[in-house]
Amino acid sequence: MLVQCFDHCLFVLARLILRAHAEQKVSTSLPGVGTPRFPRRRQEEYAGSSSRRSNMTGELDPRCLTPDASLNRVRIVDLPGVALPPEVRDALAYDLLSTPAVANHLRSRADQLGLAAVRAADPDVLLRRFDGCFEHPDSEIRTEAEEVARQIGAYLGYVILTLRRGDSANRAARTEWGDGYWRHWAGITRVTIGGGVVAGRLGPRLVARAARTLTDAGMDDCRVQLAPWPVMMPLVGAARAMAPGGPSAVVLDFGQSYIKRARAVYDHGALASLQLLAAVPTPTADLTAEGAGRLAEHMASVVADTWREAVHPGFPLAPTIVVSLASYIRDGRPLPRQGGPYAAMSTITDNLERWLSRRISERVGYPLEVALLHDGTAAAFACAGEERAAVITMGTALGVGLSPSADGLRPMAPGFSIT
Repeated sequence: MLVQCFDHCLFVLARLILRAHAEQKVSTSLPGVGTPRFPRRRQEEYAGSSSRRSNMTGELDPRCLTPDASLNRVRIVDLPGVALPPEVRDALAYDLLSTPAVANHLRSRADQLGLAAVRAADPDVLLRRFDGCFEHPDSEIRTEAEEVARQIGAYLGYVILTLRRGDSANRAARTEWGDGYWRHWAGITRVTIGGGVVAGRLGPRLVARAARTLTDAGMDDCRVQLAPWPVMMPLVGAARAMAPGGPSAVVLDFGQSYIKRARAVYDHGALASLQLLAAVPTPTADLTAEGAGRLAEHMASVVADTWREAVHPGFPLAPTIVVSLASYIRDGRPLPRQGGPYAAMSTITDNLERWLSRRISERVGYPLEVALLHDGTAAAFACAGEERAAVITMGTALGVGLSPSADGLRPMAPGFSIT
């Protein structure tokens, strides 16, 4: 008890010092915040130096992903020696594996699956209803559901084969990728699958079929596995990215459909648990400057509200909030890319981290810092330490992350749990 009280007093003292330091830098309109919380080495690794940024056009830097790394535009032109279904040949990975693509696949079989009544429902609703088909009392519906799982799992297998083999026809179709991208994927020996599409009963079946597709094609040096927390990987990674200090912290994952929120709890520096708060729907945002501004203000409100909800007696919160974002990030700012609502916020400020930190500090009346993290990289942080590994998330779009060393990240405590 005395040790806990002493630790608490030290942390409160640290927060008072931070407050005093921030007040010294306060502007006439907004409270000041400090520099990014990541250690200098990690800032250089994951934020990227100017020399790295100048060499991102055709080569892959796994520590510093840009929109070029996206898997959504990977095209399967041909896989010599593999009998590709007609719908796969010349298809984009997005059109095979994203939530909208899977939902369209289910709509085409809605009658056979007993889902005709929800054929026009939103993709998330359709996927939840489909989950029940695997245990439906009608054996024909169960059989059809298993066939759907096999088909989509095979699609995933074809995408991984495309990435690892790097056949010339597929390379030619992806002009943004230089040899560095293909070399890196050729060396991947473990692919972890996460995202909302694989969160339910579909997940194990889909991943098993993908693995079988690789084996059938003669590729036996790459393991495909389902993430232990398919939907929560970015939250886990964000919690691992938190700098040392304090027994708990707030982490969020701003996805394109939902905003996931949690209190991260640490034990002797290791991540012990995530205590989930209710998810918040992501608002529809247009890609104009005004729409981006409204989305940014909404982000600030959600983060501030989450901070207030997470405050708990006896567990002081760290003054840094790590936010996973469905956008590639550089120097605290989303990188522009086609069709990304979060990426559009690059038009409202040259540093979204600082902008959000100021807005949130205003709302809660306390100096806080926001650290932004690409959601695919955050998901990879959840698996940090696995060599030659990659993460693919199947959600509103396909996400990608390349597992880094675990150096500088919080370790996972034995018995880690999500509640």
